[in-house]
Amino acid sequence: MSISRDRLAVLRDQLALTWQLAEVVLADVSDQECRWLPSARSWTVRPDGAGRWIPDWQEPEPADVAQPSLAWTMWQTIWWWSVLLDQLEGDGTLRREDITWPGAEVGVATLRELYGRWDAFLAGLGEADLDSGELTGFPFDDERPFVQVVAWATVELTKNVAEMGLLRRLARDGTPATTVETGP
Repeated sequence: MSISRDRLAVLRDQLALTWQLAEVVLADVSDQECRWLPSARSWTVRPDGAGRWIPDWQEPEPADVAQPSLAWTMWQTIWWWSVLLDQLEGDGTLRREDITWPGAEVGVATLRELYGRWDAFLAGLGEADLDSGELTGFPFDDERPFVQVVAWATVELTKNVAEMGLLRRLARDGTPATTVETGP
């Protein structure tokens, strides 16, 4: 096996490895597991009057945010990945408020679709694109090299997948908590 020294190949390999873990963590995840709350003050998603699942959010974000629910963490991953791709491939107008939690099954399908789009976008880049500040946008507001956005996205995904895995284990173990009971 030859080891690639190409930065883009290394970054895509790291993304693929993280996604393999995501597939294990998210296999057969249920709405009930997603809505399980690890604490009484957890951030989660809650149904609004129209039946959409809206995330808890506070601006500015407090320093002591409690552990979010799996649904919130899934929503947050869908949110940042959707906004990032909208800035790179779309018109750049997608906002956090536009993204709701679609339920476990559709949420996993959405994450798979976002992974595929992100990986395809990366496959279309060249090494010079990684050094460009022109592609950089969300989550940064400067012109840092795009390689930092790519690396950030994989770190953020890895963190979110790890949180979702832990939350699933806690929910399955029957750790006393609460569940939001209505919705998808």
